[in-house]
Amino acid sequence: MREGDPLVVHSLDRLARNLEDLLGLVRTLTDRGVTVTFVSERLTFTGGEVDKAGAMATMMLQMLGAVAQFERSLTNQGASARRHRHCQEQGRLSWKKAIPDS
Repeated sequence: MREGDPLVVHSLDRLARNLEDLLGLVRTLTDRGVTVTFVSERLTFTGGEVDKAGAMATMMLQMLGAVAQFERSLTNQGASARRHRHCQEQGRLSWKKAIPDS
């Protein structure tokens, strides 16, 4: 992306999988002069202004990013528990299928 380009993202959890990546990506893009807008959260960051966007906008980005990371962790944890329970019901030790003997 080039200076002056807009990046419009529906929700901040669509841009990055964890808080560290989200903050780094937004900071890198805004340092390049890209305007980053999160539609659902109604947040906009422009050229190099992640830290200068104001205390409230920066706090909202960090808090919502942390909540999104937490939700993703819960989802992954639930999926893992369901796979484990399914394996136990099937009498298998692993989710992966066994390699057939040749």
